[in-house]
Amino acid sequence: MSHRQLLTQVQTAIELNSRQALFVVLYTYFSEPARVRVAENRLKLAKARLPAEPVDLQRRRGPGYLPHWLTPIDETRPIDQVHRELSLLTDTDEFEVQALRWLRRFDEELGIAGRQLFNQQDRYAGFDNRNYWVRPVNRRLADRIEDIVFARSGKRTVITWSGVQAPTIKAYCRRMTALPVAESVSQRCVPVALAERSPLAAARLSLEWQRGNFAVILWPFSVPLKFPNELRDVVVLTELTNSGQVLANALRAIDEAKEEKAAILIYPELSISEEIEYAIRNRLRTHGPNDYPILTVLGRTHRKRLENEEESCLNEALVLGPIGEEVQIHRKMTCFVDAKTEVRESISTGSSVTVLECDWGNLATVICLDFLQSEVKAQLRTSGYANMFLVPSLSPTTKAHLASADELFIEQLASSFVCNRWLSANGDSTDSIASDPISANSKEAQELLQRGASFCRLPHPDAAIRLRIADPSRHSHLVFNLRNVGTKPP
Repeated sequence: MSHRQLLTQVQTAIELNSRQALFVVLYTYFSEPARVRVAENRLKLAKARLPAEPVDLQRRRGPGYLPHWLTPIDETRPIDQVHRELSLLTDTDEFEVQALRWLRRFDEELGIAGRQLFNQQDRYAGFDNRNYWVRPVNRRLADRIEDIVFARSGKRTVITWSGVQAPTIKAYCRRMTALPVAESVSQRCVPVALAERSPLAAARLSLEWQRGNFAVILWPFSVPLKFPNELRDVVVLTELTNSGQVLANALRAIDEAKEEKAAILIYPELSISEEIEYAIRNRLRTHGPNDYPILTVLGRTHRKRLENEEESCLNEALVLGPIGEEVQIHRKMTCFVDAKTEVRESISTGSSVTVLECDWGNLATVICLDFLQSEVKAQLRTSGYANMFLVPSLSPTTKAHLASADELFIEQLASSFVCNRWLSANGDSTDSIASDPISANSKEAQELLQRGASFCRLPHPDAAIRLRIADPSRHSHLVFNLRNVGTKPP
């Protein structure tokens, strides 16, 4: 019955003359792992296989690579051929093999034309009758890091993730994905092309990609953040008592980003008051179109607002473009609650994660507990879509943050940049910079994370490459520079 249902939906997509519609129908059909398993078992019996890696359309495989029932693709009318071939295989195991082969084909074709899809918000019906967007997987930072490591070491590390360790569609669709269109406002991913929000930021990051330049600065502040009555039962952190000191340090971060040519600058959660935000925006407005940073992520202090005639607080992260323009606001989705002290955060929570597509990957800004909370992570993993996480955080420890970053790497080859501090920490740090890798398995790394260190978790399996950590007592900030990947510390 499922074969005939799929054929009906394939015919509808063909009538639309849309590769995107066909891709969504096939992708959602194989979202059930058992169907992938049927195809893989049939190929094993035939002593053949479909390639898990992307195939160059100009360099086809040899005739003995695929079973005899897989006829050559008609390059002139491939869409029409889908229904014709699947019709001949109805109610056979070969049906799944051929359908999977076509899915691989459309994944490759749409991946090549992926840039043209960035501004499209068309919705397509899936096999499950839900609506989907077709979006680029876009794991380009992981690809670039692997290329750099290979060029410097001469060794190709097979970067894998859970998607290729079990029957799942992620193993076959490396370029594109079908992203569910949210039917409710409850915790969802919303795809947005960065070019729609800030054409200048998108163009600058594209140019950085062409040049091979990419740097990120995490700035947890080398001065204390002082709030009046910090740890009341209900935490409301709106104003800093040492605002002038923090402001000077925040502006120094922009100067440092300009000097380092950092594409992204991240401040921690609840560190930027309205006064400091205004000053940061004004400083960025003085920049020329080629200055740095390109994106600046601010962890705003609590902002009060009236909601249903009642006063509530917001905990938000603001993303600014190269000249201070607003690119995105993420509202924290998870309230802080300390079970031991009963100290809690009373905020009006958000319900979605906006994913900004750019040349370096699919960027998602989330705040501290969002990065740890199981329901939010489940949504991020289900979509398999966001692959670069920018995380302002306020926490006494970041061990759980690294565990979450490791999970997201395994699930979707994600990189994570966590800028963290705690209320009473970082006040005595020096002006030294952390930039060298540290072994993820070392005792030193675990001790630093226990003390709330900021870190970069790169999309690479090598323990000596994937982690950079800032010591809260020694380093004023952490710099990740792509050009230093794979090199030995001096």
